[in-house]
Amino acid sequence: DALVLHFDYDESLFAPQTIERFVHSFEQILQQTLVEPAKRLANFTLATRDGDLSVQQGPVNLRGRDASLFSQFQHQVAQVPQAVAIVYNEQRLSYEDLSEKSAQLADYLRKHNLGCGSRIGLYLNRGPEILIAMIAINHIGACFVPIDLFNQHARLQSIVVDAALEYAIVSPNQTANWPVTACAFLPLSVDA
Repeated sequence: DALVLHFDYDESLFAPQTIERFVHSFEQILQQTLVEPAKRLANFTLATRDGDLSVQQGPVNLRGRDASLFSQFQHQVAQVPQAVAIVYNEQRLSYEDLSEKSAQLADYLRKHNLGCGSRIGLYLNRGPEILIAMIAINHIGACFVPIDLFNQHARLQSIVVDAALEYAIVSPNQTANWPVTACAFLPLSVDA
């Protein structure tokens, strides 16, 4: 017996590498489900090209269904600051670490007149930087637009224009791929 899947996608929207990553992740989830059917999806580990990625869940009290993700994060920082929030390869960051790093980035973004209503692109490698940037952007009341690293130059330019991005946060090793004329950008690297 075999399970055969066929994935259809719009090639003008997604690069083949993006779909290959999706299929690889989907295969990993299926394999882990077969080995441990009772395991929660949140406890799965996905191996990426850059390494393993798993998000650690601490004791989350949602404080009501209307609580935003950002307020839930702040609650976790207050309740269990030293608890491990994310593990990436050998790097572990606590809720407090995430809070401090995202607050530093939020301050930097505010100094560049970004805040409520601003649109900021995320052109980042997989890793803790993505989560730190998302939290920082949420903290200043801005909106983030995740951008696939495998997009062609013309597609990147189109996304920047269509989303009316004011700024972008870019992985240092991706700055050469960023369309310089599109909008201002910040190379972001976070050390453990």
